[in-house]
Amino acid sequence: MNERKNSQQPQCGFGLLNLSCNVCGFGPCRINPFESDDQKTICGASRDTIVAWNFLRDITDGSIIFFKELEKLIRDFKESVRQQAFPEPSKEEISKCFENLLAKFRKETDAITLSDLLLKFLFEEKIFVELLESLFPEKILEEWKEKNILPSFPSDEIFNGLLRANFGVSSDPLHLIIQALRCSIVGLGCSMLLYRLKDLIYGSPVLREGYIGLGTLSGKDINIVVKELPIVLANQLFKELENSEIEKYIQEKEVKKINIVGLGAFGLDLLIRNGVPCCGGALDIEQVISTGRTDLVILDELCNLFSISDLTKKYSTKFLSFSPLVKIEHVEKIDYVPKQAKKVATDILRLAVESYKRRKELAKFHKEKSEVRYRVSVKCLKELTSDEISLLARTISEGHIKGIVLLVGCEKPPENVKDKILKFVEKLVENNILVLCSGCWVYSVVDSLLMAGKFDEKAGEELKKVCKQLGILPVTLLGSCTELGRGLELFVQISKDLKVDLNKLPFAVMVINYINNLVLNLGVSGATIGVTSFVSSSKALSSNEVLRILQDEVESLTGGRIIFEADADKVFETLFYLLLDKSDLLAESI
Repeated sequence: MNERKNSQQPQCGFGLLNLSCNVCGFGPCRINPFESDDQKTICGASRDTIVAWNFLRDITDGSIIFFKELEKLIRDFKESVRQQAFPEPSKEEISKCFENLLAKFRKETDAITLSDLLLKFLFEEKIFVELLESLFPEKILEEWKEKNILPSFPSDEIFNGLLRANFGVSSDPLHLIIQALRCSIVGLGCSMLLYRLKDLIYGSPVLREGYIGLGTLSGKDINIVVKELPIVLANQLFKELENSEIEKYIQEKEVKKINIVGLGAFGLDLLIRNGVPCCGGALDIEQVISTGRTDLVILDELCNLFSISDLTKKYSTKFLSFSPLVKIEHVEKIDYVPKQAKKVATDILRLAVESYKRRKELAKFHKEKSEVRYRVSVKCLKELTSDEISLLARTISEGHIKGIVLLVGCEKPPENVKDKILKFVEKLVENNILVLCSGCWVYSVVDSLLMAGKFDEKAGEELKKVCKQLGILPVTLLGSCTELGRGLELFVQISKDLKVDLNKLPFAVMVINYINNLVLNLGVSGATIGVTSFVSSSKALSSNEVLRILQDEVESLTGGRIIFEADADKVFETLFYLLLDKSDLLAESI
């Protein structure tokens, strides 16, 4: 991927600054950043309008992804329970994961009823607003309603986002960015439902040791890499490994065992909930294949590199997908219904064995890349109790803990930026600031032991003390990018506990090296609840009006701000002193 990226340099400056537009048949149009501000496109759109259009489209795109991911999981869950292929969770288990929501509706519910209720959130305004009422403080909801940023329901806001950013509809940057805020709230609401449902299905995250890196791929065993699995199949695949017939079959093929590892966001979900090892981020798939150790990969519909088709010519890896949306050369579509999970799981294992046989035949031509193999222990954030949240809130209000930063991103940062990030994280924990990380970018820093607890000794004394009491780490893993919503919900819980508005608390979100707009959507959603969100990107820098709206107007609407900045050093410095200033003001006011 890096070779292809280098071949694209220099990338289009108009695109990097969001100054190109291809939304209608007049285009493509562009605005020269070095000429006067009164330039117009063929339709008459200004520089500010184009940048706001592109920003809204990116945020709406993230909402669409959240919408479809949540809908897919709900329908899979409902069908799996209905076909009796998945053990139905008890009412107590459902209540634990959806307590606030069910209390709002004043009823206990079974799995099918819950699924129907969750689907209604996506398509019915009254139900979605009631969902938001169960998740956010009344004051935030009142401000959203007063400032006209309270969403109706997800599908409606997504359509409005796409329409407002279309030809001839809206040229007002503020009008466009308000719609972006509404779409980001949709993304946040879907995220909160998504990880609750994952907790119900796979179990809640616990503080555990797991392993990340290419070293999780065994050189002597069969390796199956999973980027996604339907609910029932996820359980069945691991069960079949213990099936005597499968054990006999692989022994006949002179194989000791079959090794299953995660990849990308789904891999992190498996790690934090079940301790399944992860071999890399979604964008690391070329490295994963080129180790020569990967026998079978199961793909989802997000963050795939189409170059995997070329790798099949050199390596024996078999690619499968259950998604009807995926259509990539050499990726085989697998039809699946929950009640057939046992047969499908057996077929997958047999396909992996056959692929392994071809791998052995090719081994004499392709040496394993052992020099890039690392296997690093990581610790995941456990679910905090209400008493533990109160303890954390109190230490923040008293100034012992100076703040919390949520770091989320996709792509591996360039080495010079990666070093700056590590030094910045070290500076944060030294100054008693808790750091929570999510997204595939964490795979790129495990080799620097960022996630392995090596920052414990560098943490300030107050942070060490609180982390020991809570059983967490100064720098710890939330999970996949969708788990960022869990971190934002922690902010909301602390705000409730202290009875202090979120914009007065020393919290921040930082989006680094994002590729998927889902990550940008979640990062921006932090600003909708009153938190300052930093986006390490140049995509809004060409419009002073859009920058003003994202900071000043958004602050007047929600109390939060959205700060775009391409210079990593400026981002780190601004964020650091923002947290310290807010911490000092908070301690003085209480």
